[in-house]
Amino acid sequence: NKGDYMVCVKKKTFGDGDEELGQMLLTGFFNTLPSVTKLPSSIVFANIGIHLVLKDSIVLEPLKKLEEMGVEILICGTCLEYYKKMDELAVGRVSNMLDILEKITSAGSIVYP
Repeated sequence: NKGDYMVCVKKKTFGDGDEELGQMLLTGFFNTLPSVTKLPSSIVFANIGIHLVLKDSIVLEPLKKLEEMGVEILICGTCLEYYKKMDELAVGRVSNMLDILEKITSAGSIVYP
């Protein structure tokens, strides 16, 4: 049951401010997301946010669960290459800017945690 929105993750924390608090909040966000009434249609990870889809991610399990529930998880390939993390990808699929922009421009709304 998907809503007309997507999630765009561009950092490793929820909001700005204290990094430890931001990581705690982001963990809570992704642990709770599978329980919401309307799931996002997709989740895009870009820039430093790509670290959340790697093998050592603090939110790997809820992301895998969301993917199993049918949420499309797209990861910026350019970002993976830039950070030299292509071999560490653990969830989602490598994407490009055209595909990411198609998702962004067709979403009813975008959530930026």
